[in-house]
Amino acid sequence: MLIQLNSKMEKIFKLYIVISVFGLSDILCMRTPRFFTTKDYGYMYLNEYGISTSGLTFITFQVQACSDVHIALKSHMKEQPIEIALGGLRNTRSCIRLTPRGNCLVTNLGSVLDCKEYRSFTVYWGDRQILVEKGNTTAEKSNIFLSLPLNHNLHNVNVGISTGFGSSGRWIIEDIHCTRTTRISTTRKYRYRYLDEYGISTSGSNFISFQVQACSDAHIALKSQMKEQLIEIVIGGCRNKRSCIRLTPQGNCLATNRVAVLNCKEYRPFTVYWGNGKIVVRKGNTTARKSSIFLSLPLNYNLDDVNVGLSTGFGSSGRWIIEDTYC
Repeated sequence: MLIQLNSKMEKIFKLYIVISVFGLSDILCMRTPRFFTTKDYGYMYLNEYGISTSGLTFITFQVQACSDVHIALKSHMKEQPIEIALGGLRNTRSCIRLTPRGNCLVTNLGSVLDCKEYRSFTVYWGDRQILVEKGNTTAEKSNIFLSLPLNHNLHNVNVGISTGFGSSGRWIIEDIHCTRTTRISTTRKYRYRYLDEYGISTSGSNFISFQVQACSDAHIALKSQMKEQLIEIVIGGCRNKRSCIRLTPQGNCLATNRVAVLNCKEYRPFTVYWGNGKIVVRKGNTTARKSSIFLSLPLNYNLDDVNVGLSTGFGSSGRWIIEDTYC
């Protein structure tokens, strides 16, 4: 379906809606919007086209432009948006500004755009900082090229996009979802509950993000259809004193971290990634951050078609919120 929006922008909008009711689960809608921005500098905000980033802390996109790609982060708490310029000055400089066309507070010199090819970027605005990364959101080692600390958090951000100064652009906004959050409770008995039993498929994905509230002993199983055994990740084991990765349930720990990461009264977010022949566990959701990785284990094979299991046990129960589910 092609929609002509105005003289500045066009959008090809594919919308697929999956409605699923099981336990406590919301509606997931998945779409891949495409935009065209002209040689005139002027922001088009995504919420004007039905794309909400309120409640999110990052956005991933691809853009094809010769130079001067601009992203605005407009918080409801601030009058002026923060501006990120990619490939300015004829694709020689990128920077972050606290106001549009203001002074650059952080700068990266070098070309990042291409006139003929789409380039992927992720912009993250959580934890009182702004990060810009080349590539999509994964739990792997990031390729951050712009970073700016803030003295405040940005809430309910609306994202604007623009080109200008003689350069037009084509955009693909990725991973825009009406978030489906599924809530699962696990008991004090050690026993895995697999997400496919709740209608949640992780086949074809290589990561999962979730929040868990537990005093200790949160367990995640990665069960590949290509392997008979499952890999086990323990978060906050031994009374919240040790986290580790095992190649078999209750087996030997091959990677260990001895820091308390769980909380009895608060949800804590984590991301588990199993791509490119390794397993990575990080604190937080899928973002461009590198520093939050606290467990990593290389494998001599890839995990394909993974079904994820959840468990607590050994005297600890848990409440889980599964985020960013792809169907």
